[in-house]
Amino acid sequence: MDRQRFSEWNEKMFIKYNNVRLYKHPNPVIRYTENKRASMIISFVKGNEKVADIGCGEGYILNRIDSSFVVGVDLSKSALEQVSNIGKAVLVRANAESLPFNDNFFDAAICSETIEHVLHPKKVVSELVRVVKHGGTII
Repeated sequence: MDRQRFSEWNEKMFIKYNNVRLYKHPNPVIRYTENKRASMIISFVKGNEKVADIGCGEGYILNRIDSSFVVGVDLSKSALEQVSNIGKAVLVRANAESLPFNDNFFDAAICSETIEHVLHPKKVVSELVRVVKHGGTII
């Protein structure tokens, strides 16, 4: 699949299956599990100055990060529009396989519920390693 078709597919899937439905699910077990997962992720980046949330979706985790510089990245225009309504982060529309950031820029990066939805997972992992400082945190 080429990048344009993938981008279109990704947009449709976000609209159909966005993550808010899990964080606010009527089943308390699902709600608890998803919120616990998000809280654990956030605890791993606590204290880092520059944090990126790659594949941030509608920003549920992104908006809970307490850092001085937070960047949310998503391929979905619809997702980023939802974040911009509630978020404080810098938002970037980009493919996780080629992130538009300098090497060793972030102290930490989150890539939650994303890597299983990309065409080339190894490229995403390589990009995370490239943009996070040596000794930084990748989740």
